[in-house]
Amino acid sequence: ERSRGLGDVYKRQVILCICLVLFSGADNIKTGKHNLVIVADDDKGNEGSFEFEFTVNAVPTKLEINLLSNKLKPKDTLNLEVFIYDQGGDLIKKGINIEVFNANNELETTLNEKSEEEIQLKLGEFAIPGKWKVKATSVDLVEEKEFFVEEVIDKEVYLEGDLVIVRN
Repeated sequence: ERSRGLGDVYKRQVILCICLVLFSGADNIKTGKHNLVIVADDDKGNEGSFEFEFTVNAVPTKLEINLLSNKLKPKDTLNLEVFIYDQGGDLIKKGINIEVFNANNELETTLNEKSEEEIQLKLGEFAIPGKWKVKATSVDLVEEKEFFVEEVIDKEVYLEGDLVIVRN
């Protein structure tokens, strides 16, 4: 209650409301800017709203290797693509580490590339026949794919000076 000096008395009741809103979006929310509108009303007909904008950052959630061929021979080229998807299922461009293991599970090569780019890797002339593996890692994601190097039964005979060279 307060007097303004002219005999008028005003009564006011002030209610301070501090609201805490915890918002957890869907696990598959799209990356980018979003708007959230909060609307409140009471049983006396009062209402109000508040709108704010927030940004969702891309979170890598899935790594996928696409081998364009899974049966190769020595000297063939392995063509592959690696894709990284965020929580909303959208492709994101990010650095990846690629390791290729031969049929004896020995590391043949390591590459550092960007996702979504076609990667070409030429197999050696004496690539070991059998099941090979491509392993891709990015952030905390790991994906592996297998491919097969077939045995080549072929021989090459040639003369080098006084030597006869036979190569299979």
